Amino acid sequence: MLYKSYYSAKSLAEAISILADPGGSIIKPISGGTDLILQLYQGSTHADALVDISKIPEMLDIRQDHDSVCVGASNTFRRILESELLRKSAYLLVEAGRKIGAAQIQNMGTIGGNIANASPAGDTIPCLVALEAKLTLSSRLGERTLPIDLFYHGYRSTDLKPDEVIREISFRRLSRGDGSAFVKYGLRQSQAI
Repeated sequence: MLYKSYYSAKSLAEAISILADPGGSIIKPISGGTDLILQLYQGSTHADALVDISKIPEMLDIRQDHDSVCVGASNTFRRILESELLRKSAYLLVEAGRKIGAAQIQNMGTIGGNIANASPAGDTIPCLVALEAKLTLSSRLGERTLPIDLFYHGYRSTDLKPDEVIREISFRRLSRGDGSAFVKYGLRQSQAI
């Protein structure tokens, strides 16, 4: 059995409440689950319960806030590919999303999961570092903002606390004269890690 309980949070407050009071259980947030379910199956991580954060409205936003672009952590790569704002303001992120897995992964995998997974093969991570992105992390203690380059401690090791979720990623929008590109080097043309 991969996990014993599954919760579907309707709000960020509900998800945080479940994560904050695990009652001795290991509870992990899940949105797309493309990496987490595989890790549970392989035994490289453990969870007694999962809390689904994929339907929380504020985690699905892609919006401009003055000179910043804000991307909710539960946005799938498909939504990133379809975002007119990201095509205009951070094209390298759209290009990275296009290189992530097959269509099935793009339809399920999320930017927040790609970040939280802390894999050296995380395609969005170098883009977000180049954009000097900041992560908004939410917990029962409130919110904190952390530059993405300070979020990582090493291979699959992050500053994310057990009762926190990545709510949002924000970065300065690229101006009209700015350019960006994402190039992925791999042994194969598609689905390379």
